[in-house]
Amino acid sequence: MAKTVSLKKEVPILYEVDVLVVGCGISGIIAAVAAARGGAQTLAIDRFGQLGGNIGPGHIGGAPSLELPPAMSGGIPGIAGEIIRECESLTGHPFLLNYFDDSQTFSNVALRMFRREKVMTLLNVYLGDAIMEGNTVKGVFVETKAGTQAILAKVVVDATGDADVVFRSGAPVNPGPDHYFHAGMYFSIGNVDIDTYREIGRAEVAEEFLQWRDDTGNPCNHHAYPLLPYMKKAHEKGDFEYVWERHYGRICADHGIFYSSVGVTGPSVEDPRHLGKFGIVGGLVGLHFFEKSETSGNPTLMTELENDSREYVYALQQFTKKYVPGFEKSYLHSTGIYFNARGGRSMIARHNITHEDLEKGSQFDDMVFRGFAGHQPADPLWELVHSYRYSFEIPYRQFLPQNVEGLLAAGRSCNDQSTRKDHPKRGAILRMRWQMFMTGQAVGTAAAISVNDGVPPSEVDIRKLRKALYTAEFYMADSKERLSELGLA
Repeated sequence: MAKTVSLKKEVPILYEVDVLVVGCGISGIIAAVAAARGGAQTLAIDRFGQLGGNIGPGHIGGAPSLELPPAMSGGIPGIAGEIIRECESLTGHPFLLNYFDDSQTFSNVALRMFRREKVMTLLNVYLGDAIMEGNTVKGVFVETKAGTQAILAKVVVDATGDADVVFRSGAPVNPGPDHYFHAGMYFSIGNVDIDTYREIGRAEVAEEFLQWRDDTGNPCNHHAYPLLPYMKKAHEKGDFEYVWERHYGRICADHGIFYSSVGVTGPSVEDPRHLGKFGIVGGLVGLHFFEKSETSGNPTLMTELENDSREYVYALQQFTKKYVPGFEKSYLHSTGIYFNARGGRSMIARHNITHEDLEKGSQFDDMVFRGFAGHQPADPLWELVHSYRYSFEIPYRQFLPQNVEGLLAAGRSCNDQSTRKDHPKRGAILRMRWQMFMTGQAVGTAAAISVNDGVPPSEVDIRKLRKALYTAEFYMADSKERLSELGLA
């Protein structure tokens, strides 16, 4: 039986634009706005019908704040800061305090900003191959209800999260160290007696239940400890296993069920949005793989993971309804429409920031702004990293693929995982959400400069890009001397 088929057909051109941004998650949104403000005719496309990615249809995976470093005590700079302030003016509370309120607000504000800045959108389309002329990306094919269509662009920005355009262009990618990726699906449960559930969260968990957790190999962390007595009871009755074993690994809500979906702070947290006795709680399905060879680029695996995760979420809600006080009249409120992910495929850039760069304080001639070491609890550098005691320079080459022109990458797509060493969770230096925002503005601004100056992205005037980001109040240096060296003093 043949293993491949040949295909040749004429494909209509749907758009010809200056800048094409593929992916309307948080980095893609910022990149598109930055490119449009720079004077480039910009089109942003996405596989969903709603903008926002992780913060939009993904239900906001992660912590209940942007976890900004002290240098950003006044808030995140640039376009991201504008969006967040507009969100807060509409919701009346700090950004990311309430997942369901904030996710819908963020998507709406992003759409408003696209319209104000005249960013065109094309939604509910799937990326096909990159359109190549030699080693230069000239656009992409997309699959639509009308069939295959072509979009041509002077510069393409990969904001897909998995470096999909980079991969399709033939540029080097890394599937992650040992193909590491951590997928997860967010969900919410409605009509929960919040006061009763908070009492459970306040109660001290007896040692016998912690020992049972250890004896059974349950991977749930301390956020799920309040549920341990009920997990054990359901297990002994044969009603529900909190951890599902599958051939690829284990499924469980390893972070428990968050009170009012306010991050991973557990059910004892105070939530100013709690307006009545009954409310919504949420959580995350965690996937723990047995082998380190699984990849987010495997379509059959991803289908199996999604099916199993949705089945698990429904069974989990039934377990809570039967066993957990406060859930007696609850129902499954919603599930995220796609997997959030850490790790996974990313671009091998012309220079990937390493932990050695952080430790040495490496300086780069093509630096475009400074980042701050991200949140990695399993990292040997945890104390240093989490305290934000140092910043690091991010070179423009971090956003450029090897061996390919006409293409830039932002967000997770440019966050090469190969810097990880002695622990599978070490690295991912640019994984923080606020850094995803900032890479988007850097790349979108660079794309506009490339178009306006008539040069490929790899030949963008770094001083011009750096000045634009400095004007947007991006953090550039720890000293006046370095600012002077960068031509910014």
